[in-house]
Amino acid sequence: MVLYYELYVTGGVATLQLQAFHMSFGFYTFFIAASNLLSAFGAPAASLCDRFGRANLVVYGLLATGLLILGPRRWASGCSARCSAASS
Repeated sequence: MVLYYELYVTGGVATLQLQAFHMSFGFYTFFIAASNLLSAFGAPAASLCDRFGRANLVVYGLLATGLLILGPRRWASGCSARCSAASS
C-alpha cells in the first residue's frame, strides 16, 4: 500500500525531481523500473513477515535498529575520549 502511494506521489512531482537532481528522463524511467523490480522480489519476504506478526516485527525491528545505532555511538564516544587523551 505504501509503495502504491509513493509511486503516485513520485509521479506527480517527477518534473521537479528531474530538475532538482539533474536527471535525464531515460535515467529516471530506468530507476523507477528497477525499483519496481526490486519491490517485486520483496513480496515473498512480506508474506513471511505476515506469518511472524506485524507487532513482533515492529518490536524486534526497533530493538535491532536501536542496538545498531547504540553500538557505533558508544564506540565513537569512547574512541574520541581516548584520542583526545592521547593527543594531550
